[in-house]
Amino acid sequence: MTPSRKLRIFLAVAVVASAGIATAFAAAFEVGPFEPGRDLGPVVATVNGRPIYLGEARSRLEGLGSVHGDIEDVFGPQWQNRILDSLVEDHLIRAEASGRGIVVTDDELAEHVERLRAMFGSDDQFDGWLRQQGIDLAELERRIYLQTVAAELYETITADVQVEMADVRAYYRSHHDEYLQADGSVAELWAVKDSIREDLIKQAKDEAFGAWLDEARAGADVVVVMDGWWKGLT
Repeated sequence: MTPSRKLRIFLAVAVVASAGIATAFAAAFEVGPFEPGRDLGPVVATVNGRPIYLGEARSRLEGLGSVHGDIEDVFGPQWQNRILDSLVEDHLIRAEASGRGIVVTDDELAEHVERLRAMFGSDDQFDGWLRQQGIDLAELERRIYLQTVAAELYETITADVQVEMADVRAYYRSHHDEYLQADGSVAELWAVKDSIREDLIKQAKDEAFGAWLDEARAGADVVVVMDGWWKGLT
């Protein structure tokens, strides 16, 4: 497995059902918090009174572009809405995490960085990868921080999600074609029930988190203060 593939696994958090949420999580590593005092340019929008800066939008666009390629080909002519929505959701996630007392300590952050560093053959390879990404160690730490906070919030919000055995049996009965064996027979329920339960729990958690974020997004006071803010970004 290549370091880049390992990196994606290490940094992965659950990608929930809606496209907007998926964008936010996919972008969480690509564009994280910014260094205090850094010039981010003008404010393009506010979320519950908190600013979103043009520099954040530009960095989010560059981050998504590095993953998906041409942003308009992937997200269509209204790509700017996807960028802004993902930044709004970042703000909502960070605010909710803060309100729930979710924090990442310096020791926890250092452990994440060291685990990531260990995925490369040497410090030189790790440093080379950072240069390829156009970031330094401090920026990496900020991005891992945001990703970790988002993941912990996801687990907190979905902690009570359960799947009953009746749901597992119902899924098994209606999806026999997914469990065909080499001889054409269907695998016994006992052999696949754990994987079914795992998949159903993941789906239920994604839906629960998606419902929370949809509600938070609907209740958010989002104000665009710069018309045409996206012009010149591409």
